[in-house]
Amino acid sequence: MFFRTLMALTLLAWFAGAGLGQEVLDVIPSEAAAAAAVRNLKELRVKGDKFAADLRIGNELRPSQLFDMVLQALGIAGLDETRPNALILLPPEKRNRDFLGSLDKTLYASLAVGDKDMMARSFGTTADNLIPKKVVAVKGNNMFVNLKAACLDGKNLLVAMHQSPLERSLKMKPLATTLPAAQRKLFNEADLFLFLNPRPLGGNFGDVVAGAKQFLPAADDPHEQKLLQLFIDSVPHIRHGIAGIRVGDGLGLNFSAVFDTDAKPPREILKLLRDGAKPAHLNGLPEGRLVAAHAQGSDGRNSGVIAKVIFSGLLNLLPEAKHTIATADRPVFAGVVAEIWHHLRGSRFGVYLSGDESKLGLFSMVAILDTDDPARFIHDLRTLAKIGDGSALDLKKTQPGDQVDIAQLVRDLSSPTYRVRHSATLKLRLIGEPALAYLDKATASGDLETNRRAEQLYKQISEVAAQRRKELLATELPRTLRPTFGFLAKAETRAQLPIDIIQIRLAERDRPLAKQLEQLLGPEWDRLRLAVHGKHVIALLGSDTALLEKALVNLTTGKPGLAKAAALADFARSAGSDHLVQFHVSLESLMWLIAPEKIADFRPSGRLTSLGLRVGEDRIDLDAWAPTSELKTVAKGRLPF
Repeated sequence: MFFRTLMALTLLAWFAGAGLGQEVLDVIPSEAAAAAAVRNLKELRVKGDKFAADLRIGNELRPSQLFDMVLQALGIAGLDETRPNALILLPPEKRNRDFLGSLDKTLYASLAVGDKDMMARSFGTTADNLIPKKVVAVKGNNMFVNLKAACLDGKNLLVAMHQSPLERSLKMKPLATTLPAAQRKLFNEADLFLFLNPRPLGGNFGDVVAGAKQFLPAADDPHEQKLLQLFIDSVPHIRHGIAGIRVGDGLGLNFSAVFDTDAKPPREILKLLRDGAKPAHLNGLPEGRLVAAHAQGSDGRNSGVIAKVIFSGLLNLLPEAKHTIATADRPVFAGVVAEIWHHLRGSRFGVYLSGDESKLGLFSMVAILDTDDPARFIHDLRTLAKIGDGSALDLKKTQPGDQVDIAQLVRDLSSPTYRVRHSATLKLRLIGEPALAYLDKATASGDLETNRRAEQLYKQISEVAAQRRKELLATELPRTLRPTFGFLAKAETRAQLPIDIIQIRLAERDRPLAKQLEQLLGPEWDRLRLAVHGKHVIALLGSDTALLEKALVNLTTGKPGLAKAAALADFARSAGSDHLVQFHVSLESLMWLIAPEKIADFRPSGRLTSLGLRVGEDRIDLDAWAPTSELKTVAKGRLPF
């Protein structure tokens, strides 16, 4: 009985393995350098024609006609269009060999056999000559490629310009054996499949590493320097990238970047991103005329430095940031982001078009911040606001507990704990020139680490002060902003909850911008409202206070709000709901904001283009979905990018 059962299981596994040969990932070798595949050409013809018709593009040539032209030009007949067909590139047998000069020995196609006799005739041979796992000589019957070798591998015919890639591919295990079950299912269901292993394509990551160094900012703290170096050192350890494209009532993309499991730099970075993280969600945010929404589920204690690094890189690269934030002030802005981020155990925000532009401005933003200690979070925001305002340094006007001990902050510069050092450095930079005397004294202290950091801070603060004096003497108004902030505790009540307000104040030289900000955010553009419910801090920037009240009601009554909006259903079905980061945007609404002259007949469909990010032990996954209505916006050329 045991042997019969074992035999039955063996046969079942064999036939299951044969069935798996119909999947995309089973025709791609795990050691390939690159590959492109179509899962079901017959199905894609129908989907492609409908997709082109919906977008009203390609009326002169339907995708199905394009496929027919390609097959006809290649002289291929007898193809099974319902099973995967692929073009595969292997690495050169000799390392550092030129790819273009050795394509005949690295490139081959895997064709699903429908009519064996017809396909054999396409390559100048007979069906009887096609023997499984045996490479035979053939003659290609087309003007583009001189095919000389073929091999029957299961229900697929492998053809190439040389016997070498076919012989090598027969010895390789399929890509499916290297991926977890969830990844196999996801990519095997894609209509189009792309695979890239960057290392064999030259093996030189110098340009990529140089690009990473340009994006990442310089760091003074050893902890940040170590993290930046881990980012850079992780780049050469990318094993491969996989992409699956789905066509239907929109366009979907699933992408996975896989790193070497035995490489320390990516392993440490990915672990740092995963530790304490939970799936991102949009619970509690109000439904409405959404422009964009974002959610992240990372633990700020682990990802705060990463957030600072990314934010610093964006400030250094984005033209808008360069024009509005002075170079000397960017480290302070990034430091404030990291200081706030440290408190967060998750967050989400939404940007909404206002119900009445003439009274409330163009849009408002609502955020819900998850934190273990909301009272402490609000207190730290108040402290940062008062330091920036300068009132925390005037002992005659501050309340007990509000004063800042500059001498203690200087001593904290040599703390062995990164969090303490970072907080002290940030606050001293915010204090600015009043801290110079303390820092000058610290440079003569006996502690070498304190000396070094104090001297560095003294130089940075002095340079910022000199730049500000230069701007004051300039004949034209400076283009960069330096707002200050005030804190109003329990300034009003909304949904039976007290509301604190952070007041945004512009310097006299920046007053011309106030009118523009009022048009964007309404008459109360200068108020950031804060409320606390449980372990959530709810914030509103803008004048549409109804959005704040809806968010408060959602949280107090347990309503999911935006999380269950119909606009997010397509993305959840196609990509799941376990992303560490989510981002959703209405391209139609964005178009209306930046190019209103082109869309006088604006009628938002309520659909959203969505992105999601997962982090695994050895991979980073990106999922994207764009509905047809959103793609029409891009296809019509209405977006100016």
